Amino acid sequence: MKQWAKPELQERFKDAGGAYIFVPRAPTGTNWDKSLITPIKLTIDDFIQKNINNIDVSRIYIGGYSLGGWMTLHTAAAYPEMFAAVFAFCPAWGISDDDAAKLKDLPVWLTSGKNDYAVSYYMTVTPSWNKIISHSNVIKNCRFSSLDPTTNPDGSIASNGHSSWAAVENDMFS
Repeated sequence: MKQWAKPELQERFKDAGGAYIFVPRAPTGTNWDKSLITPIKLTIDDFIQKNINNIDVSRIYIGGYSLGGWMTLHTAAAYPEMFAAVFAFCPAWGISDDDAAKLKDLPVWLTSGKNDYAVSYYMTVTPSWNKIISHSNVIKNCRFSSLDPTTNPDGSIASNGHSSWAAVENDMFS
C-alpha cells in the first residue's frame, strides 16, 4: 500500500485535492483478527474529525492485501455505511454469506492470482466473490481480476500469484 503514497500515483488525485492513505499494521506479534475492527474504525473516525475540512466522507475507500484483504472485507461488512468502495487483493480466508450480504451496496474489487500458493484462488477467493456478487445491488460496479499468469511490474512472470497486489499498485490493468 505504501506504493500509493508515491508522487506519481498521488498525482492522479490532484484534481480532487489530494488523497490520504491510511496503512494500519496489526500489532507486533499478532495477526489481523476481528477484534481489531473497532480500533481501526475509531482511528479512521479520529483522523476524519481532525481533518474534516479536507476529507470528502462520501469517498472513503478501504483496501488491503492478504490478511489485510480479509480484514478489509470484514471491516467494510461491519461499517458498510462508512465506505464508498472496497478492494481486496488475495484476501486470506473467505467471507461469510452474512458478511457478504452487508456489502450489497458497495462496489467491490477482488484481485487474485490463480497460482497463489498462500491463498487459494479456487477455495477462498472465488467462493468469496460468488457470495459478494450473489448479494450485490451494484454488480456493474464490482470487479474480479483473475490473474493468470501473475506478472511483475517489469513484465516477467511472478513465481507466486500472491503478488497480484503488484499489478494493482503498479497500474498494470487496462
